[in-house]
Amino acid sequence: MTPNTQQIRLWFFVTCTLLLIQGLVFWFTPPLQVTQRATASTFAQVWPYIDQLEYENEDSQQGRALRWAPMQGSIRVPQSVFVDPMIVRMSIHTARAPDQPPMSVDMQAGTSTTSFLLDPGWRTISLLVMPSSYIDHYAHLRYKLTGPILSERRDLGLAVSAVSVTQGTAQRIDGIRWFFVTALWFWLIPLVIIRRWPVWYALVPAMTVLLAWGGVPQLVAYYLPNHWDLLGYVWLMTAVLVLTPYRRRVLDYRWLLVALAVSVVLWQSGFGWIGVVLMTCAWFICQPLPEIPVLDRTIRVPRMTWLILIGTVLIAGILRIALLNDYPTGLFRDEARHGGLAWRILAGDWMVYSPLANLPAGYFYVSAIPVALFDASAWSIRIGAAVVGTVSVLALFWMLRVWWGSAIALWASIVLATLLWHVGLSRIGFPATMGPLLTMIAVGAWIRIPQVKWPVAWAVVAGVATGLMLMVYHSARLMPLVVALTVVLVLWQQQWAWRKLWLVFVVYVVVALIVASPILWYAITQPDNYMRRIGVTSIMVDAQIRGMPVWVALFDNVHAYVGMLFVSGDQNPRHCYLGAPQLNGIESFAFLMGIIWLWRQHRTWLFWLLGWLSVGLLSGVLSVDAPHALRTVESIVPIVIIIAAGAYCLTQLVSSRWVHILLVLVLIGNGIWSAVEYRSWQVHPRTQSRFDTTATNDVRFVQQFAHRNRPNTTFVYVPESMRRSDLGVFLLHNSRVRVWQRNPGALDLNMQHIIFVPIDEQVNWTEPPVRLDVMPVAMQSRYQLWCVGNCDELSWIRQP
Repeated sequence: MTPNTQQIRLWFFVTCTLLLIQGLVFWFTPPLQVTQRATASTFAQVWPYIDQLEYENEDSQQGRALRWAPMQGSIRVPQSVFVDPMIVRMSIHTARAPDQPPMSVDMQAGTSTTSFLLDPGWRTISLLVMPSSYIDHYAHLRYKLTGPILSERRDLGLAVSAVSVTQGTAQRIDGIRWFFVTALWFWLIPLVIIRRWPVWYALVPAMTVLLAWGGVPQLVAYYLPNHWDLLGYVWLMTAVLVLTPYRRRVLDYRWLLVALAVSVVLWQSGFGWIGVVLMTCAWFICQPLPEIPVLDRTIRVPRMTWLILIGTVLIAGILRIALLNDYPTGLFRDEARHGGLAWRILAGDWMVYSPLANLPAGYFYVSAIPVALFDASAWSIRIGAAVVGTVSVLALFWMLRVWWGSAIALWASIVLATLLWHVGLSRIGFPATMGPLLTMIAVGAWIRIPQVKWPVAWAVVAGVATGLMLMVYHSARLMPLVVALTVVLVLWQQQWAWRKLWLVFVVYVVVALIVASPILWYAITQPDNYMRRIGVTSIMVDAQIRGMPVWVALFDNVHAYVGMLFVSGDQNPRHCYLGAPQLNGIESFAFLMGIIWLWRQHRTWLFWLLGWLSVGLLSGVLSVDAPHALRTVESIVPIVIIIAAGAYCLTQLVSSRWVHILLVLVLIGNGIWSAVEYRSWQVHPRTQSRFDTTATNDVRFVQQFAHRNRPNTTFVYVPESMRRSDLGVFLLHNSRVRVWQRNPGALDLNMQHIIFVPIDEQVNWTEPPVRLDVMPVAMQSRYQLWCVGNCDELSWIRQP
């Protein structure tokens, strides 16, 4: 219903009056009343002067430099304008274990003191420093930590990674806050006008925010500033709603596509607001996209489509299997631990769940086969995940072909085959990619149930896949919700009554329970082990430890996952290319186009995909370390389908004779891009350090050394730290490698003993040893290689 002109004028008059009053209140607020309020902004990085500086080192997990200071002291921040207030934003932590009580720090700037609770990880705090705190052109921030002392050769108190500073008058700072609160009014105006709500519908929530600002300033000022930018986007969306009737369609719609592509590039380059403003302007002056035909749901697959699909599967296999033993360059501890558990299964130690790995045992059984056939190696523990990732490309085409047609199913397969996110997770020895494959099988089976004469067989397939979901990765436990959502959509589209399918439902549930019964019984009998990993990573527990309201922690995670696809992805180099967005520019562009087209043409399917996406992200939202690409692997399939929908929409704007050529070009081009990006990702020093490349190369050399053709009377010894590590347990399982006990007198000198000794270890040899120089140069800085006893025959050592 369109509001009349009198209503619009009335509301704009009310708005202007309220904004004027609100602005005057903030503008004349005494500056000293806001000294305990934190304000977020973008600052230039500077290093502070820390009194009693202890020492410097680097956080190995975050890859950032930091400086340690004692439990109490002073931080001096240089300033240039003596008379203006200054906003100081510090990234700090206290290196406390999660099971220890949280630390509190009192930051004193002048006469104002603000207390903060510090979580075990990095935390950003913000302070408004007034001119009264400046001494000799420095702002003196005195701090005092309260809590248990961490000792590591000395007492460690506060770790400071970076200090950011901005300066300006108090009025300007109040103006920033006034602007964002103003966004609330602009958000409520069109909603009230369009819905014809009473005035108090807008006044009550707006006044609630203002009263909260005055009543609980610590809560509002401490947590809200990090997310004020979201209010800006809300204001922009509302402005679009208001300006819709006044659009000037003077440019062709193709300029709108160009603007969208440029906006995506700007967003991923860190200039998000410029891209958003550009897109809004293009929307205002360009013609809307033409009506795209509804989805062609033709099931018949042309010959050319089959050929492209075969090429897609081949490229997917190459990206996931080629050089699998070399990239990633090392085996990180979880991969090696999974290999050790595979050896235990081969030895007859049947398991359902492993408390050691905190995972169900499904992947260990899959990886036990290549480990038994090809011995211990990175390839043997990773090939299972690589094959699953390759088969997933074909499974996605199979799932979508019946419902969405062969054209969009082929696009989805191409996108999944070359998606760097999926390629990276398919090349590590981890069960994460098994969940999406099982979900696609269960969903595809339910899609086919209404279209066959005997649906019970597909019910069995869906039940087996659903039951196996509980046997792979933690996030896959939520995927039965996606299957249930699919069942509801199938019944709604087919207009079926549930009574007609009672046998199918019974068979499905019974089969799923039978398949999942081992893990269900384990969860009932050993709930502590089964839920341990979830408890450790729970955002609820973490928020309690950090002294943060749960809703704030959840909002932080939601904010992180909103930007995961386009702005900043997973920061863990094992999961993502050093924090890059999970989608590249082309994929991001197609994703946005897919959302637009599905909203206009197939809204029901869009809701289904968004529901699937929400369930897939739920594991990450409810856990720590957001955004986390591994825990949200289940969201890949709906994201890929939306991208495929956008690609299909764009192909409808070109001639049909170019479609197959475009498919091949996208497949080859994106495949080459993924291969190049993946290699540059894996050779980066940060990635190699997180994959334990150095330790892996050491153990691999010992493994190859021990497998050489040598006399049966030769024994190889390595330090216990190497032999008992996860890498040593897995890679040296079938090798005649013993633990070096540092007792040369216990060796039988009639036999040959090859000993790897750490470079800094002094050994009192009972007999003069023979120094061997066959180790790689990299190992020579950490180990010495000696032969003790019968060392006359050493020719086997030189063999390749």
